[in-house]
Amino acid sequence: MKTSKDSEIQKIKKHLDIESIEYISEDIEKLLDLDIVKKENCEKIKKEDNGKCRVSLYIRLSIEDGDIIDGDVSKSIKNQLLILLDECKKREWKVSAIFCEEGISGTNDNRPEWKKLLKYCEQGKTEIVLCKSQSRFSRNMEMIEKYLHNEFIKWNVRFVGLVDSTDTSVLGNKKARQINGLVNEWQVEDQSINIRAIIKNKQSNGLFTGAFAPYGYKKDPKDKYHLIIDEESAKIVRRIYRMFSNGKGATQICRYLNKNKIPIPSIYKHEKNANYNNYKVNQNTNSIYVWRTNTIYQILKNELYLGTLVQHKNETISYKNKKQRRISKEDRIIVPYCHSPIIDKETWNIVNSRFGRKKRIREISNGEISIFSDKIKCSCCKHKFYRNSKKTKNQTYTYWLCGNRYETTQELCKNRKSIKEEELYEIMLREINQQIQKYYDKVLVEKKYHELNSNIFFEREEDLEKEKSIINKNLVKKERTLAIIYEDKINKIIDTEEFLIIKSKTKMDIENMKIRLNQVENDLQNLRSKKTIVKGITESFNIKELDKKTLDEFISEIYIGCYDVDLQSRKISIKWNIK
Repeated sequence: MKTSKDSEIQKIKKHLDIESIEYISEDIEKLLDLDIVKKENCEKIKKEDNGKCRVSLYIRLSIEDGDIIDGDVSKSIKNQLLILLDECKKREWKVSAIFCEEGISGTNDNRPEWKKLLKYCEQGKTEIVLCKSQSRFSRNMEMIEKYLHNEFIKWNVRFVGLVDSTDTSVLGNKKARQINGLVNEWQVEDQSINIRAIIKNKQSNGLFTGAFAPYGYKKDPKDKYHLIIDEESAKIVRRIYRMFSNGKGATQICRYLNKNKIPIPSIYKHEKNANYNNYKVNQNTNSIYVWRTNTIYQILKNELYLGTLVQHKNETISYKNKKQRRISKEDRIIVPYCHSPIIDKETWNIVNSRFGRKKRIREISNGEISIFSDKIKCSCCKHKFYRNSKKTKNQTYTYWLCGNRYETTQELCKNRKSIKEEELYEIMLREINQQIQKYYDKVLVEKKYHELNSNIFFEREEDLEKEKSIINKNLVKKERTLAIIYEDKINKIIDTEEFLIIKSKTKMDIENMKIRLNQVENDLQNLRSKKTIVKGITESFNIKELDKKTLDEFISEIYIGCYDVDLQSRKISIKWNIK
């Protein structure tokens, strides 16, 4: 016994004269299980003596038109195809070509099958183009005018739309076609505005609306608008931050990642998402593992890893023009506490304090960042000191010089003598240890450290973490409520009055939760900063080796004075981070 599906396909095949088909879309060929050799460069075929017209069917399916039946694309194609074939049978038209495409908007004038249809018409291979409606052919008024009312007339092609009674052979039908064209275009524009409003509303409420999760995260299986940590890629993000905070430059980080064959973010995304096919990979080369410094800097500056969502970075120019334009930073949608952070606030501050207004961090020859990078200034002219190296027969030594020492457009800076990096290193190491010895009582510090690590403080921190987690979960629920009621209002499930009441109450709840969350965050930060400071000083009561992280924690700026020839010394001032 044949299934209904088989009988439906058999019915379609009965309507088709396979011998007369010159072209058929690959999708339909597979759906009907046909094996048709497409004729290329075939001669122009004239009308048969019996007067049958050659017809080209054009089928287009898209979500915007509500074409997909019960989520079944094949069922939708068969449904539309049967309607068109029935009409051809009634009018005794001969089907010579079938063009079909799915998931492409009617405003798009770059549809592959649509363009084939137009070429087919231009070559004189058809007398009629038959669609379910005019909107199947195009929802762009400009294209309706260009082809239905100009090119088709020139090519002697008649257009027929069944549902809306469109027929270019009817003289009085033109105004109706133009009105339909405008209505169809307005409908797409309204849909575009509504969709943009819904997406922006979701983004404003901290819901992730991207197609694919950013590097370090994956979409929550229980909630596609929520991100959860992907440990496999998150550990790479943590390593990048850790290496950079310890003085490794972006170049050296790239070398490490490339050496260990860590896939770059786009490749990793390609491997984890079957639908992510935008990145083309040559499997015969090692290009898939090439990390660039730009990628490292993007990761280091991305607030996403703090738990903050930054969305609406780009937008299409209009529903007609799909070209993307960049949104200014002040107009982007930024919502904190949306997901679990990969990087803690302290590490983020250490890393991003090094950027300042500069786009890049200056690296030394081995790819690392000098521990004195962007810290040394001239006491005389306040200009930065720059790092230089000099090779001799026996060794290479590094020194620092004022950047204004050779300035000729104004009076020369008097601070012209360099200072060796090795000498500066010893001075800073000694100064930091002196500060620790001078201002901290070891016994008192250790006592405070043990107090802060007692059960009372541990329980206090644990309670605050639990409260923070509960508030964040409740915030997510409330924000989803806002997104849902907004969609309900657009879809007219609830009226404006109901919407405003629910919105006002939900907004008030969210505001109160955010105030309390901010208080909890401050309490946690204060508690942890005390523990970190005391612990750090206890563990490094006498620092033996100086690194960039330690220097950044203690010192903000170093001012180098002029060298006194008589005293054979120079004054060095330090701006401390510690109080």
